[in-house]
Amino acid sequence: MTVDCRLLPGQTPQDAEGIIRAALGDGEYEIEFLDAVGGTRSELATPLWDALESFTSTIEPGARLVPFACPGFTDSHFLREAYGTTAYGFFPIKEMDSEVATKLVHSANERIAVDDLELGTNMLRSASMSLLGS
Repeated sequence: MTVDCRLLPGQTPQDAEGIIRAALGDGEYEIEFLDAVGGTRSELATPLWDALESFTSTIEPGARLVPFACPGFTDSHFLREAYGTTAYGFFPIKEMDSEVATKLVHSANERIAVDDLELGTNMLRSASMSLLGS
């Protein structure tokens, strides 16, 4: 059996193996990790985080960004590894219900409201200008 196991930030395959063995119990089986990818995170005290938080407060006064772990897949770990850079999976939405949006991510019917696409584009522009000092 092949199982896709997502590692949490800071977690190693050995950490996950202990949890897997505890869940499976005793028996004749082997656990082999074919690829240990993911489980990375970026620091929060960065100019990018500040730029995103600043943008967020302009569209929702008093709002604050909150980090969380997502069970989905992201290419952010490849960016962090290849370029030693900061990467967050942040894209603001206001139009589409967040529960609906969560179910649609990478689904066969993935979509986004046009107003949310415009909002995300404005966020990218704002963050770029903030980081470039414009």
